[in-house]
Amino acid sequence: MRQKVEGLERQDRQEREAAFFDELSKRALSEDADDFRPGTAGGNLGAMFDWLGDLHGKRVLDLCCGTGTTSLLLAQSGAEEVIGCDVSDSSLDVARGRAAVLDAGQRPSFVQHDLETPHAEWEGHFDVLFGSYALHHLDLRRCLPVLSGYLRPGGRSVFLETSARNPLLRWSRRWLTGRLGVPRYGTVDERPLTRDDLQTISCHLGGCQVINGDYAFLRILDRQILHYRSRALSGICAAGDTLLSRAYPSGSYHIIVACGPVADHGTPGSYSL
Repeated sequence: MRQKVEGLERQDRQEREAAFFDELSKRALSEDADDFRPGTAGGNLGAMFDWLGDLHGKRVLDLCCGTGTTSLLLAQSGAEEVIGCDVSDSSLDVARGRAAVLDAGQRPSFVQHDLETPHAEWEGHFDVLFGSYALHHLDLRRCLPVLSGYLRPGGRSVFLETSARNPLLRWSRRWLTGRLGVPRYGTVDERPLTRDDLQTISCHLGGCQVINGDYAFLRILDRQILHYRSRALSGICAAGDTLLSRAYPSGSYHIIVACGPVADHGTPGSYSL
């Protein structure tokens, strides 16, 4: 009985996630207007690519790939094979359209699949697991054993995620987001990663290193509460984040979680689990 209830809850959660990103993909489709061009990996994504190093000859699974932006960047970086995976069919339609701008031999492929359910053809297939805001949408107890099985020996994983380390941001998410005129930009089921979550990831994916990402604290408050009211206020928030990144580095909402054999090489602003 308990398993049946958990199964129904899981199905409901995945349907909510798919519906949210199906709707979001419509905006991406209208913004492309037939002139989408893949960009370059900077900021947090650039740091992830730097950590991975040379991708030539590598097979990469892009988790929760959405409309394909990161999948295209991975394909352009020389990976032998890139598969983008998501539960949102509409998002994948956008991704396939975007991939058409690349040469046929360079294009990633896209698959609709639930990452909490094993995919037999992917067992031991990938050198790299890549995720941009992926894990905090998933049930880690279910997905991590599955994901670890997809990696080849010596495989590595890197994820850009949201962090639960900042108590003020945790309080704001719980009590302000979606209320009092404060918009919700994510889904109701997502949740930033806690230290316990990071320990769980480390256990399943061969140890992990947590790298403080592009600092975002006051800028989130600027977006969520001040609604970018003025350029001057936004500038003050950005400058404040620069100062806070030195005094309170663990307060950032964004973290990069790097797992696998290369995770012990040491990166400034990082710590290992």
